This record gives sequence, C-alpha cells and structure tokens, in this order.
Amino acid sequence: MGWLQTVIDDAAGFFSLGWVGSIIGIVGLAVALLAYLWTRQRGIIKYTQSGERLLGLTADGLPRDVTVQYCGTDIQRLTRTIIWFWNAGEKTFKGSDIVTHDHFRLEVKNGGSVLAATVLKQARDVCMIAVPLDTESPDKILIKFDFLDPKDGAVLEVLHTSEVISLDVCGTVVGLPGGAKEIGFTPIGFTPRVRDSRVSSIIMRVLNAFRWAAPIAAMVVGLAVAMTGIFASAETFLVAESIFPPPSRNFGRTPLIVLGFLYAITGFIVLYFGRRRYPKSLYIVGLSRRNRN
Repeated sequence: MGWLQTVIDDAAGFFSLGWVGSIIGIVGLAVALLAYLWTRQRGIIKYTQSGERLLGLTADGLPRDVTVQYCGTDIQRLTRTIIWFWNAGEKTFKGSDIVTHDHFRLEVKNGGSVLAATVLKQARDVCMIAVPLDTESPDKILIKFDFLDPKDGAVLEVLHTSEVISLDVCGTVVGLPGGAKEIGFTPIGFTPRVRDSRVSSIIMRVLNAFRWAAPIAAMVVGLAVAMTGIFASAETFLVAESIFPPPSRNFGRTPLIVLGFLYAITGFIVLYFGRRRYPKSLYIVGLSRRNRN
C-alpha cells in the first residue's frame, strides 16, 4: 500500500500550497454566486423605448396654414413611440395581478393625447397582450395580458400628439412593488430617444456600442494576473523583488491569484447585471434599422 501513501502525501503537499487554497476558495464563491443567480425568484418587468417626431418638429407644432387631421380631428403634431417591455425576472405575472384601481398603463406627457396604440409583436400570442385606450383619459393606454412568463413581453407602437417622445409606464402589479424599470438601451440603428443635438446622438451611439469594453477588459486583465500568479516560476518573483523597492517588493502567488480572480469576477458581475438586451423573441426585422441619421 506504499503507492496509496505516496498519493496521499502528494495530495497533502499539493493542497498545502497557498495558491491552491486561494483558487478553491474563489471557485467556491463563484459556484455559490452562480447557484444564487440560477435559483432566485425575482419579479421584474423592464422596458425600453425610442421613437421620432413625424409631424410638427417645432414646439409650436405645424405651421398656421397647414392642417392635418386624424379621424376628423385636427392635430398639431404626430409623434411615434416604440416600447419594448418584458418579464425580466423569474416569477410569472398573471393578469389578475394587475390592480384594477391603479391599472398597468402608459401615459403621454405634456398634455398630449393618444391617437392609436398597436401591439406590433408578442413573444407568444398565448399571452394575449392588448393595449386598449382608456376611454376616460385621452392621455392613457391600458396594458392587459393573461400572463407573462419569464422573457414574455411585447413591442408596442403608440401614436400621440405630445412633443415628448418618451412615455411613462405606471400602475401597480402584485409582486412588483417598485413598478416597471426603464433601461437606457436603444436598439442599434434606431433613433435615440434624446435628440438634443447631433453631437449628443453620436455620443449616445458610441457609448452604446462600447458599453461592454470596460467589464470585458477587467475580466481579461484579472485572468491574466491570476494566471501569472499560478504559472509564473519562482525566478520571476525573485527578479520582480529585485527590481521593485520595498514595500512593493513583497510579491507572492497568493495575492496575485486572489486579486486577479476578484478583478475578473467583478468584471463578470458588471457584465451580467449590465445586460440591456430585450428578448430575441421581441426582435422585429427592419425595425432596428429604421430612422438612421
């Protein structure tokens, strides 16, 4: 049984190394974090919106000599807003969860009126998402559904007369105490919601295109530092200690490994929680390519 004792001694010597224990601890934390993410049950509804002014680009609306009617009624401007909303959590919402005296709804800002509301696409037709107009308030649109499983949602098109493109998502849903959460993502190629100037539009597009650069760089740098601590030879640490003056010369495998993995995990967390994509089931061919500047 000498071979068994040799294996035990080798294993004991391996696990007695400081960097091995650090890796085991970090892996344990990562597994615990992933287990939490996979088993949590959150109630979250997210939405994002974009749009454009179709008629009446000035604050005063259309020129005095120009008249435009919608269903026999004169309008001074026409604004189109596209809203993506979906169940971003793990909990299922039922239609009965909507509080009747504070209905889940869209509201037009600045005294505008709703002209029409349409469901352009649903993740699944069985959800029966509908957007009837509120007969008592011309600036409100009700949002109704039979249920919303995770990643279920819809793409809505709203035509209204407000000079503000964005709409408010209001109402109370059981299991959603904070209400729906808006995210700043604008589909690539779609006209940004904030159109103060061409410069701000360009800045928004650049930031949107490179929003993942920092967390990805953190993950790459962290893993590189950790791998350096794991695979670097003892001579490398001796050379480093001879170059750097005290107290910076206290190089060791364990600090590099721990700091490297912590840096990489931080980048992963930012990347995971910073996701801003709506479900692929709500993608409409051609919609994200319209209205290029």
